Amino acid sequence: MDLRVVNKLKKEKEMVNKINTNIPAYTLISYKRDKKRNPVGVVVATKNPATGDIHYGHALCRKGDRFTKARALAIALGRTDFNTYDTICKIPSLQNTLNRVKERAKKYFKNDFCHA
Repeated sequence: MDLRVVNKLKKEKEMVNKINTNIPAYTLISYKRDKKRNPVGVVVATKNPATGDIHYGHALCRKGDRFTKARALAIALGRTDFNTYDTICKIPSLQNTLNRVKERAKKYFKNDFCHA
């Protein structure tokens, strides 16, 4: 195996371990999949326990790119600080996944509504 490939795999493994330890306690994760059931995106819902607000984050892979769960989670969790349901709702390719996350968030976070 080429040394560059080994180093790249090692960095990705380190990123996965780092992400798995930094996921907030009140978090829902749902992956968007293509027709072959391969993940191509992720939608994340987090709840701020102090305020009760629910924030959403997303990450989509461009066509031709390789999807990495750790990188997608890092991007989506970074976007939860300023995204609400209405912000992500404008992205057509995420409609079904976002609606599933919204319904799950209603049950998981025990709120009557999921708008932050």
